Amino acid sequence: MTLTASAPQRAGRSGGPTLRGGWVELVASAVARSYLVFLATMAATAFLPTLFGWTGSVVQSGSMEPNVSAGDVVLTTPLPADSPLPIGRVITFHADDELVVHRLVGVNDDDSLVTKGDANPEVDPWSATRDDITGQGRLLVRYVGLPGFWLSHHEALPLALWGSLTLLAIVIAAGTLKRDDRRDGPDGAEPDDTEPGDTEPDDTEPDVTTAHPVDDGSDAAASVPEKRKRPVLSRLGIGAVAVAALTLAVPGVAQAQGVFTAQTRATASWTAQSYSPISVGAMAGYGAIANTSITDASFLLHFSTIYGSAATTPGTTVSNVTVSGTTDKNNAAATRAMAAATTARTAVGQRPVTQTISPTLSGTLTGGVYASTTGAFTLPGTVTLDAQGDSSARFVFRTTSTLAMSEGAKVVLTGGAKASNVWWIVGTSATLGTNTTLFGAATAAVGNYLVNGAANVRGITLTGRVVSYTGAVTMYTSTVTPSD
Repeated sequence: MTLTASAPQRAGRSGGPTLRGGWVELVASAVARSYLVFLATMAATAFLPTLFGWTGSVVQSGSMEPNVSAGDVVLTTPLPADSPLPIGRVITFHADDELVVHRLVGVNDDDSLVTKGDANPEVDPWSATRDDITGQGRLLVRYVGLPGFWLSHHEALPLALWGSLTLLAIVIAAGTLKRDDRRDGPDGAEPDDTEPGDTEPDDTEPDVTTAHPVDDGSDAAASVPEKRKRPVLSRLGIGAVAVAALTLAVPGVAQAQGVFTAQTRATASWTAQSYSPISVGAMAGYGAIANTSITDASFLLHFSTIYGSAATTPGTTVSNVTVSGTTDKNNAAATRAMAAATTARTAVGQRPVTQTISPTLSGTLTGGVYASTTGAFTLPGTVTLDAQGDSSARFVFRTTSTLAMSEGAKVVLTGGAKASNVWWIVGTSATLGTNTTLFGAATAAVGNYLVNGAANVRGITLTGRVVSYTGAVTMYTSTVTPSD
């Protein structure tokens, strides 16, 4: 019998975890790998069905809260031509050149569809047909589209935080995998951790001598400690368990078509961003809509005319203005018109800014969503909006503060541009023109002016409409003609 002395075991290597590379490392590794497995699982759930003809859409708007949120992914399948219309369920369809995901709530006598966003107070203002339907909702996958949503909406902070978190998880997971390989050694045995030149281990525990019988040297028992193997799959298993636990703890991470009997919302496809349609809806035919009043404040005589209808709600004042259409004062029609204006502003606001430009508008601009470097826009002269032959080209100008047009300023449309496709979203107040007499230079305004505060219309010819959500529309020797 031969006695052989084994190397002393060092706490923290073959024993329990220690602070140095122990419990802290274990927890960090488990969290990082669980997070990465969770991301991979959810991404696969959202992507794999598209290989079998399903269509994935990243949710972009809040038209159907609360069960589906921005950044969720909706998966749809085509509606067979011989299938009955799925009334009460969610469908995808085209409306006003946009892809929409809303609920089909009914069918009109002319076979047009009645659709509605569950978060919207009224049915959609547009009409669609069966031929416009592209699919019906089948699967909802939560959260996985958030990075795309943040990117398309230029939300840099959450995108940067998510990117940093994901990168950190990758670094931690990769680092712990390498340390596992080093601990296990090339053949699965632990390497000696003593530094070169050390004659004694750092541990204070005494050496332990163990006896190992040897059978004639033919079948010698191993004199080294038993191998400790930590395969990668065991660590990844921690992530899989965590994902399963999270799925149980947070119901509905991935939900089947039953969710589409509840709520959903407008979405965008994987390949092309699309949002809630921009539509005038019940604003059609109105030249002015105001929260408090619509009045002409010209000196002595009043020369303002609206060649269309006017509405105020909850205010009831429309005075000294000639209105060729209906005058609706805090009635159902006025409420619908204001609601349509709010819906349109929300839809326009979903579009990400395509270009930030000088606050002084001039020259020629093509279709796009424009913001200014200061948050305000002024128009001292002439600006030309060129659709370049595309009659559906949309021009959106967004301010966080004011909009001001000088006396004699003009908005000129060319290349097939339409006044109905021009939108001015004004954060505070708007002053269109400065002339208050009959003899000043005419100012030509074009488009839909959606103003959060007061709107002053001074000596202008407006093709479109003006809306004040919280204040009054005050006119001076002006004319307004709706463009629809």
